[in-house]
Amino acid sequence: MKRILFTLFVVFSAVCGASAQKTGYVNTEIILSSLQEYKDTVAILESRTKVLQTQIEDAFKSVEYLYNSYQETKYNLSQDKRTQVENEIIARERAAKAKQQEYFGENGQMTKATEQALKPIREKVQNAINEVAKAEGYSVIIDLSVMRGVVYNDNKCNISEKVVNRLKSNK
Repeated sequence: MKRILFTLFVVFSAVCGASAQKTGYVNTEIILSSLQEYKDTVAILESRTKVLQTQIEDAFKSVEYLYNSYQETKYNLSQDKRTQVENEIIARERAAKAKQQEYFGENGQMTKATEQALKPIREKVQNAINEVAKAEGYSVIIDLSVMRGVVYNDNKCNISEKVVNRLKSNK
């Protein structure tokens, strides 16, 4: 996969270079990490994640405690009582897994909250990239944070610092 991406990058760069188009790159991870707004938002999201994760861990600890208690006493219980306790353990475990999915699943609360909180920041970064690209005549800008496997890049083509400066000047 990395070789395919690298080959595509080389071919794309060659085609762009042959047609005299100006190509540059950014690293959005570096750009985002330079923004205090991004750092603050991530800190808030991490704090909320810790709270929810603690709730999930507590739910699973409760299931584990109930299971261990059951294992210690199951021989003293009637068959009906054993079945009742086993069903309760299963129900609590399912509830804990459902809560985990609700909070952290693909469409979970934290996934949505993260997307919603970071979307405006990402849009600002994208707008700054667009502004720098247009102002300096770039035809193509590649994001190195997305493109893994890049083995060489010329720092003359790096416009990340220009984007950061544009973001700071737009405040």
